[in-house]
Amino acid sequence: MPRKRSGLGKPEGAFHHGNLAVALVTRSLEVLDGEGLAALGIRRLARDLGVDPSAVYRHYRDSDALLGAVAEASFVELAGATEKAVGRTTHAEAALRAAGEAYVAYALRHPARFQAMFGVRGSGPHAWPREAGRGPSGRTAWETLEAIAEQLHEDGRLATPPPLAARAAWAAVHGVATLLIEGPLRDLGPTARRALVTATLDMTIAGLCPTPLKAQAEGKRRARASPRGRARAARSAAGTVEDGP
Repeated sequence: MPRKRSGLGKPEGAFHHGNLAVALVTRSLEVLDGEGLAALGIRRLARDLGVDPSAVYRHYRDSDALLGAVAEASFVELAGATEKAVGRTTHAEAALRAAGEAYVAYALRHPARFQAMFGVRGSGPHAWPREAGRGPSGRTAWETLEAIAEQLHEDGRLATPPPLAARAAWAAVHGVATLLIEGPLRDLGPTARRALVTATLDMTIAGLCPTPLKAQAEGKRRARASPRGRARAARSAAGTVEDGP
C-alpha cells in the first residue's frame, strides 16, 4: 500500500536528514552489525532512509565508495579503542599487549565491519590501515602500534627493527582475529578464544621482546660473529690479544 503523503508532498515516514552522507554511513554500520556484510546495498539503504536511490549516488558513486566510507568510520573507532586501551598501560610491553587485545576485541565485537575494513569486496585504500581512520589523538591504529615499537626499541627491548616488529605484531593479531570471525576457529567458545589470544600475544611479545639477558647474549653472539670479533678470537687463541676495544 502506498504511504500517505504529508501536506508537503513527502511520504509519511520518509527520512528527514541534514546530512545524507553521514546518515548512510550510520545506517550501514547498523546493518553490518545486525545482518552482516551481505545485507548491505544501495537500494536497501535508500529504502531504510526513505530516499530515492539516486540521492545516494549523489554522495557515493557506487557501493564500493560507500563501503570505503564505512571502513573509514570503522578505522576511526578502532583507533579510538586502541588509544583507550594503550592509555591505561604504564610501559611499552604492556601497551603492545593492550593494543593487540583491543584489535581482536574490536574484530569479535564487529565482525562485519572488520571484513569491510580489510577489503572483502576487493582491495583499495581501506584494505591497508596505514592512513585510515585517525583517533582522538590524530593517530591511526597502525601509527599507535608503530609508536609502541619505537618505544620498545628506545628501551632496548626489541630484537628486530621497529618497522618489522610492528608488522609482525599486526600480522599475529590480525591472523587470530580473522580465524576467529570467519575461519576454522570461529566456533571456539569465549574461554578458548581468550586463551588463544593470550597465547598468541605471549609468544609474539616473547619473540619480539626477549629478556634483557637474552638480548645481551644475542648482542655478544653477533659481536663474536662480526669480522672484528672473529679477529679478536683468533688473536686470543694465539695469545696476542691487545688491550682496548
